[in-house]
Amino acid sequence: MLLLALTCLWRGWVASYRIEPAFAVRGLVVDAEDAARILVEPRDSSVAGVPEDGARLIAIDGALVLSGEDAAARLAGEGPVGLTLEAAGKRMVVTLRKSAALATAAAAGPGALLPQFLALYALQFVAILGLLAGGLILAERRPEDLVSMLLVYAFAMGAAALPVTATALAWLGSYDFHDLATAAFFALFLVALPASPGGRFVPRRGRWLALWAPVLFVLIVANALPLPVIASLSFVSALIAGLMPVIRFRRTPPGIERQQLKWAGLGFTLACVVLLIRAVLVMVGPAGPWVLLGGMVLFNLGFLILPAGVLV
Repeated sequence: MLLLALTCLWRGWVASYRIEPAFAVRGLVVDAEDAARILVEPRDSSVAGVPEDGARLIAIDGALVLSGEDAAARLAGEGPVGLTLEAAGKRMVVTLRKSAALATAAAAGPGALLPQFLALYALQFVAILGLLAGGLILAERRPEDLVSMLLVYAFAMGAAALPVTATALAWLGSYDFHDLATAAFFALFLVALPASPGGRFVPRRGRWLALWAPVLFVLIVANALPLPVIASLSFVSALIAGLMPVIRFRRTPPGIERQQLKWAGLGFTLACVVLLIRAVLVMVGPAGPWVLLGGMVLFNLGFLILPAGVLV
């Protein structure tokens, strides 16, 4: 996992300092770049001909694009270029020219090289280190405790589920493992959170979560139900799993276990609040690169807080 994160950190540096600047001066933003595709979208409405919802870059001046670096090298010229794009099953050719104004705007805003690299890649790399370090510490402290080991695996899957790792996997040509890791992270936490510490479910009827979590994992991975149904089931399950430690805390007498419940619950709650703020900010906040940048910072903070609360 650490090697994957390092791979993406390197790819992030290449994307931020070599690939995306070449697209920016043509008025384009790289939405995704991996082993099989390059997705682009217009920086603003002034870029004519490029679909606002984005399109896949197929060729430049009639020659197939082989990689992000290949595209950047061809866009580096001074003259106009013809981009073959594909969107909604249709192909189109768009001619774009370099613009000094676009280059200045791209370099001055939150999409500038260093802020973009730090927010999109470096901070997530730190979050991955936090999750992996939390798992290693927990495994060393409580190797015989089943619930602790479930949390160790959950932290590992959380590191694999972060976008920075998914980008590395996609660049290497693997697209399925990220979805598996995301579903596994959620399912493992669904069991480990209400059973921690000690492996006891309080109240006892909460034990059904241990049976429901694998079922939900299969439903998510197989896309067996419509997305709104899966999202609703996941939200209700997470809400119940999050309420159980609160009930257990109220029933536990003062002592070490009560302190563990307090800090674990605080860490989980803070992480959820930060991630919720990020989701609301992205969904209903004003559109713009600063919103996306702030949302990514909050996303990383949420995953950093999560292992800290469990380890206290």
